[in-house]
Amino acid sequence: IDLVVRHAARGAPGALRLDDAVRAALAELEPTARAIVQLTALAAGGVAQRTVAHALALDGGTLERHLCVLCAASWIRIASGALTGPIEPYHARIRAGVLASLRDDEAHALRHALAGALSRDRDPDHDAAPDPPPRTWLQLYPHQVSGPVR
Repeated sequence: IDLVVRHAARGAPGALRLDDAVRAALAELEPTARAIVQLTALAAGGVAQRTVAHALALDGGTLERHLCVLCAASWIRIASGALTGPIEPYHARIRAGVLASLRDDEAHALRHALAGALSRDRDPDHDAAPDPPPRTWLQLYPHQVSGPVR
């Protein structure tokens, strides 16, 4: 709803549609943040943060900074509530809107990067960087946790 209201406030012509609002707001994100949202939407379910970092060639600090902003803006959520939990779109309609906005070449490039990162993450002999130290998202963003909060 927030995306649609902001889209209307910008003077969007015609009927208000969530997909149009998602497309407009997505275009305003930084390229790296937009790629994180798009990659997360393309993944069939939650995608590990390490996999996103590998797919987009991001260091842990850069990924963490973007995740904080994207969670606060309700683009994504951390599925388990822990900092190292898998990333997923905030809502199925966000996923649908993001996917609808992707060009074929963008989707192909992101799928290729995701497949490479998944292969890399499954290779036990690969020298992958360790996960960042655990902190809980529940402390930072209690409203962003999927499932019941206890």
